[in-house]
Amino acid sequence: MTSPALTPDRNREAKTICDEICEWLETHAQNLNEDRGKPASSLDEVWDEALRMVQRRLHAVGGTAQREGAQVTVRKR
Repeated sequence: MTSPALTPDRNREAKTICDEICEWLETHAQNLNEDRGKPASSLDEVWDEALRMVQRRLHAVGGTAQREGAQVTVRKR
């Protein structure tokens, strides 16, 4: 996950953010596949929390994130 438009420091920062969110999802969604589609599934709750994490990080650097179904769109403000 590197971009030639980003400085090495910014690339490391982006990787840290992605790693943090992926680790959170793995930790909090261990039974996600088993729960998917069942009443009171935690799937939406987990994705909503991950999206909140992304939004907080993006807000600090002038971006936004929005979830529609299983897709998350990230944009510059």
